[in-house]
Amino acid sequence: MPTTTSSVDPPRQPLDRNAAQVYLWLNLLALPGLGSFLAGRRLAGVAQATLSLSGLGLTSWWFFSFIAACLRMQSFAADGGQHLGLGLLGVALFVVAWLWALGTSFRMLRDAQVQPPRTDAKQTNQQHSR
Repeated sequence: MPTTTSSVDPPRQPLDRNAAQVYLWLNLLALPGLGSFLAGRRLAGVAQATLSLSGLGLTSWWFFSFIAACLRMQSFAADGGQHLGLGLLGVALFVVAWLWALGTSFRMLRDAQVQPPRTDAKQTNQQHSR
């Protein structure tokens, strides 16, 4: 039987409020997209993480080239260095990823309030048999 893969996110289990809060803090404080990915929003999580890591890389490139130029010239480069544009682009990418992750986190919190978490039938049967 042939199988196909799809880039579409599989159906997600509803989150409880505590899990949604943990994913919010992961998105906002650890890595934008990490909480989204772990919550089952795989496509959004990968895109957010890619944007944020790209922004971090560009900003780091600017920072280290700026420091190297300052050390080479033995003075502070007041113009921001030749890679300032890349640094600003990196900051912009990171901010976009962070805001997107914030929006995703708020949607997860809202959905957690609307839909209570599902219980497994097996777990429910065990509780009733006691």
